[in-house]
Amino acid sequence: MKSTNLFFSFILSALFFTSCQQDFCFTKDQFIDSYDTFIKEMEKKGEDISEKEKSDYEARFKNIVETCYKKYKPELSLKEKQNFWKSSVKYYVAKEGNEISITLSASETEFEKYVESEVKEVLEQSGTAFFNSLEKIMNDNLPKLIDNVAKEFEKFADDLEKAFEEK
Repeated sequence: MKSTNLFFSFILSALFFTSCQQDFCFTKDQFIDSYDTFIKEMEKKGEDISEKEKSDYEARFKNIVETCYKKYKPELSLKEKQNFWKSSVKYYVAKEGNEISITLSASETEFEKYVESEVKEVLEQSGTAFFNSLEKIMNDNLPKLIDNVAKEFEKFADDLEKAFEEK
């Protein structure tokens, strides 16, 4: 009986230890490192990402924000918060690739509202330096955005021309 109890205790301990190791936000540093790895993975994928992968990455991103960011937000320095949200912009650019768009409408989901409020809070605490770093990220990707808009206008013009030719 003792050996059975000892065996189950060992198994439970092993399971607990393993689950803690798999928790990507067990510590603040582990959370930051795993998030950086996540962002680099997205950037490496580039435009070679399927809709299924986009959905999977979005679920992972939401989990990181809702679980880890919220957990460690009180412990994060302003610089760490800035880096997190700058990386989030990189995440969206990497995830959306050629289909990136800038939406001017209000956030719809609770998650989007939370992200928006966090970015606003960091912007308010940071002043212009943080805004300038976000602007640099967007400017680095601006040629891609402009090309996409130009292609869409060309497509629209072609479609419009075809419509007039058919009449």
